[in-house]
Amino acid sequence: MNKEIFPKLSKIVANQIGVTPQEISPNDDFKDDLNVSDLELADIISQAEDTFGIEIDTKDAKGIQTVGDLVILIEEAGYI
Repeated sequence: MNKEIFPKLSKIVANQIGVTPQEISPNDDFKDDLNVSDLELADIISQAEDTFGIEIDTKDAKGIQTVGDLVILIEEAGYI
């Protein structure tokens, strides 16, 4: 897992749901652990796309369950 992506992504997630970035882990499930709604997840993905200068395919986005899943998609979308 890219060590540069997770800290930035955890800040995005934390800001969206009102916790500190330290409370976010790659294994956290957006719905079960973080209580993120579908709309909030869409906002997180959009902010991640802007932050990392990438685009995540809608089909791929539907498979995101954990924070780590989103990190992997960011890597696969070409962020280095």
